[in-house]
Amino acid sequence: RAAQVTIRLSHDGESTLVRAPRCAPLGAFLATARARSALTKLLRVPEDFDALEARWDGGEGDGRALALGTAVGTCADGARRRSDDVYGVALRAVNGRERLDASDAAADDGWGRMERECRHAFFNGLKEATYATRASAARAMTMSSEDADAMWDAVVRGDADTLRRAEKVGDAVREGRKRAVVPVRVYETRGDDFANATFASAPASVERRGTTVGDALRAFGVDVDAVEIVLAQGVEVGLDFDLEQTYEALRHADAFLYLVAHVASTL
Repeated sequence: RAAQVTIRLSHDGESTLVRAPRCAPLGAFLATARARSALTKLLRVPEDFDALEARWDGGEGDGRALALGTAVGTCADGARRRSDDVYGVALRAVNGRERLDASDAAADDGWGRMERECRHAFFNGLKEATYATRASAARAMTMSSEDADAMWDAVVRGDADTLRRAEKVGDAVREGRKRAVVPVRVYETRGDDFANATFASAPASVERRGTTVGDALRAFGVDVDAVEIVLAQGVEVGLDFDLEQTYEALRHADAFLYLVAHVASTL
């Protein structure tokens, strides 16, 4: 889970290659000191912007607009790229955000807002997943600031030691009686055209013993007969894999299992 992937970042006609942790939200990684330095010095991204837009740069069309809170690894899986492959992200700095008052402008900038929004999305996901599996998000909502900071640092940095700490924090949050569901998020991509991928998120029942990944995808409306490959955390997942075991092995730090199903294009 600590694997990294290579991203080709481009902006204003310039591009550079960076290595990013699979588990890090794309926007949070871009806001790290190392990535920010590369963006501002090599790609001339302005130090001050209101928002940073990202698009998957590949395939046909203009490319899918990427939510900056999406994990780097999910973006790579959507582009059908493995750890040693390169996938492209085109960036555009945008100005014109309406600020509430002068103090808001002075207290924050685009980098800080981007990182904070990614963190907010991550912990909202953790609360949602905890509620789905435990019928209560109380532990996720009341975790200490130290535990929350440790988990977030682990996700953004992606190294093995901090990720093990994050696992312990996550296990503590998810203590208690478990419901027979696993939180799943599915991207359905036709061929290699990630520009038109569809997304769905819901708890998948594992009450029936032997429920498979294919069963879950069918429940999400995916035509499993047309599936070419399913990826989770860079790992190829078989349709006949046990869903609960796959969840335990490949769930993200926010306690969701992200399945990217590449489906054959239809003419």
